[in-house]
Amino acid sequence: MKPTPKNISRSDVILSDQEYGKKLAEEMELEPFLKEYKCITGLTLQLVSRSERPDFIAQRSDGTRLGIELSKIMRDPESTFWARVLNGNEQADSIDTAIDLQKLIHRKDIKRSASGGHYQTVRY
Repeated sequence: MKPTPKNISRSDVILSDQEYGKKLAEEMELEPFLKEYKCITGLTLQLVSRSERPDFIAQRSDGTRLGIELSKIMRDPESTFWARVLNGNEQADSIDTAIDLQKLIHRKDIKRSASGGHYQTVRY
């Protein structure tokens, strides 16, 4: 039986504590994504396997296989500190966040292309 996010164990592959923690966090972050994906597209995603690049392989209810690469946009602590001190607000500017997100997608797309990624790219 292939391991799935619901039954990950350290014995499936040799992982450092940090890598294991990262994989567990990715799997927890995947759950809301799967629910939102269905709400937005009307299609369900069934996990097929996990990997490093992309993080997960899934199959849509229409039969299409997709690679899912989870990514986060995070502000550096210094920017967060000064925004709180100077503006009383810790939230990032929405325009800056959109720009950071586009840059991240571009970097991930370059990595995917360089590694011979062959799963369909879908952005919502």
